[in-house]
Amino acid sequence: MRQTSAERYDEAAIEASAAGKCKRPPRLLGGSAIKGHLDELAADNLALFERCAAIGGLVRFRVYWFQCHIVTDPDLAIQMLVDEAAAFKKTRGLQIARPTFGNGLVTSEGEQWRRQQRLLRGFFTKSAGDHGLLGALLGVRDEDGTGISDREVRDQVVTMFLAGHDTTAACLAFALYELSFRPDLQQRIVQELLGQEQSETLEHALKETLRLYPAVHLVGRTALRDVHLGEFLVRQGEEVIVPLYVMQRSPKLFPRAPNAFVPERWTETRMEAACPRHGSLPFSKGQRICIGQSVALAELRTVIGAVLQRFRLEPIGPRNPIVRHHMTLAPAQQTTRVRVIARAES
Repeated sequence: MRQTSAERYDEAAIEASAAGKCKRPPRLLGGSAIKGHLDELAADNLALFERCAAIGGLVRFRVYWFQCHIVTDPDLAIQMLVDEAAAFKKTRGLQIARPTFGNGLVTSEGEQWRRQQRLLRGFFTKSAGDHGLLGALLGVRDEDGTGISDREVRDQVVTMFLAGHDTTAACLAFALYELSFRPDLQQRIVQELLGQEQSETLEHALKETLRLYPAVHLVGRTALRDVHLGEFLVRQGEEVIVPLYVMQRSPKLFPRAPNAFVPERWTETRMEAACPRHGSLPFSKGQRICIGQSVALAELRTVIGAVLQRFRLEPIGPRNPIVRHHMTLAPAQQTTRVRVIARAES
C-alpha cells in the first residue's frame, strides 16, 4: 500500500527527532584511514588538543576503532565530572599505570574506590593525627573493624607518593620560576606574611600557577553507557578527555593574556570578568576531586612562603618555560632556572 503524505510526514518527523537526539560531535579533520589520529596524538598531543580547542566545545577524533572526545568547554567538563559522573569511569588509558599504582585510590573504581575514599579521607584534614601515612594505613579500620591488606597498604603508599610528590614538586618549580620574574609580587608576599600565616598575593599566585601548569593535565573518562554532553551524544565505551593545560589557556575563556602569568586576574574585582566559572579545574571536580588538594596547597604555601622570606629570586634568561607532558606536567630540564639571592638581615 502507498503511504499517504501525512504518513510520510510523520515518519520523516520521527526520523528527524531521532537524529536530533543522536547528534554526534564534530570530527577533527585529517588522520589516516587505519590509525586515525594516532600518529599526531603520539607526536604532540598538545598540538592535537589545541586543534580541537580551536573548534571548541566537544570534538571527536579516532584512534584505530576507538572514538575519543576532547572537551574544552568548562560547562561540558562539569557536566561529565559532576552531573553525569555515574555514567563514566576512569579512562582506559589509566590502566597502563596499574602495574605501578596497583589498585590504589587513583585507579580503583566503584565500591572499592568508595571504601578507599572513606578510609583515607581523614588523613587529609587538619584534624588528622602529620603518624605518617604508612603508620596511619597500618592502623586504619573499616566500619566492621577490619583492617586493610598488605597489598592495599602497598598500593596506597605508592599512589600517594607518585600522585602527591611529583605533582607538588612540579607546581613548586613553576611557581618559583614565574615569581622570579615578578619581584614586586615576591616583596608583597613577604610583607603580607609578616605577623600572619597567609598571604592573599600568594594565594593568587598559586591559582595562576595551577591555571597555567596543572600537574595532572589530562582528565579522562570512559562512558559506561550512552550519555549526552550538552547537545551531543557520547556512546558507551567511548573516551572523553578534558585537556586542562589547553582549556585553562584558552583565549575564549581567558581573553586577557591567556599564556601569561597574571595573578592579578584572581582579585575579586576582576575575577568574574577575567576568570570564567569552572575555567580552571587543576584538581578536577566532583566525587573524584583530588583527595590531597588541601595538603598540596598547604605544602606549596609553606615552602614558597619560607623560601621568599629568606631569599630573592631572579630569572636566568628570558621567560620561556618548556613543559614535559607525560603522565604529569613538569618543567623540561634546565628550562625553569632561577638565581637565589639571600635577603639582607633586617
